[in-house]
Amino acid sequence: MSLGIVVADPSVILKWYLPADEPYQHQALLLLNRFVGGDVRILLPDLALYEIGNRLARIGTIGKDLFNDVLNLFTDVWSLGRDEHRHVFRTVLEQHKRGLTKLTIYDGTYVHLAGWMNCPLITADRIQGEAGKAEGVKVVMIQDYA
Repeated sequence: MSLGIVVADPSVILKWYLPADEPYQHQALLLLNRFVGGDVRILLPDLALYEIGNRLARIGTIGKDLFNDVLNLFTDVWSLGRDEHRHVFRTVLEQHKRGLTKLTIYDGTYVHLAGWMNCPLITADRIQGEAGKAEGVKVVMIQDYA
């Protein structure tokens, strides 16, 4: 599945670094291989580095080394503009009104970026996926990535 430009949630990217029995790791590694091969560009909001770094730092020294690899790997890191923050907050509040009360501001940022860039969102997070679909974003759940 060649998608060109995608937004990938840390729920997918972290699968690259977690133990081999991680669910849907094969699909996540397929995305990584396509990314490294230049077939796919992965856009990330800047908060992704905090989310990934926080999780990798918890696994000790090796996690810090892995995070250094992440920092070197990603060049398409996007920062929210002032008006975009407001849009993310409104989007999440609207989703809460629709019943998706567990959607976080963090996850709403990925939905916003994918919608703004008109590209697919790849995630392992069901709630984030539902929110993306409700916002008209093409969502690819990692288990369906082929």
